[in-house]
Amino acid sequence: MRLFIAFWPDSEIRRQITSIQMRYSGSGKPVRPENFHLTAAFLGQVEENRVPELHAMIEKIQLPRTKLPLDRLGWFRRSQVFWLGCRQTPEALLEAVLDLSRWLEVAGFKTDNRPWQPHVTLYRKMRTEPEIIDPAPVTWPITSLVLVASETRPEGVKYRLVDQGEVV
Repeated sequence: MRLFIAFWPDSEIRRQITSIQMRYSGSGKPVRPENFHLTAAFLGQVEENRVPELHAMIEKIQLPRTKLPLDRLGWFRRSQVFWLGCRQTPEALLEAVLDLSRWLEVAGFKTDNRPWQPHVTLYRKMRTEPEIIDPAPVTWPITSLVLVASETRPEGVKYRLVDQGEVV
């Protein structure tokens, strides 16, 4: 299974992100709203028998009672990704994601060593930088982490939540 650990938005946050995304239609390929998320840790290919271990790690993470202000748009030139992120990530949230990375490394999972830059991908394959006007903030209450499977299909990527070994 190709897996990652993420913060998953509720329907209201998803609706607000979609309204921002719709203002920037153009040269890129839009991410479907049901695929919006904030990746906390990308794991890649993982054996199914390790899923319970990952769920146990996720449950140990002490998430701060915080809200993440998504108040900044940006464009990754090399990967051609247009995204919604934040100017200032709450320190306690950065620490929680760092704890998760440490536990994953100890358990033998490969993790990205770059600093965590929380963002929601709005468009892929956006070849030219759009005119960026930062939006009114989307205030995302951080409540939980989820384990997600990434499935490549003819119609595009589909993300599905994984529940103790079963994709739901």
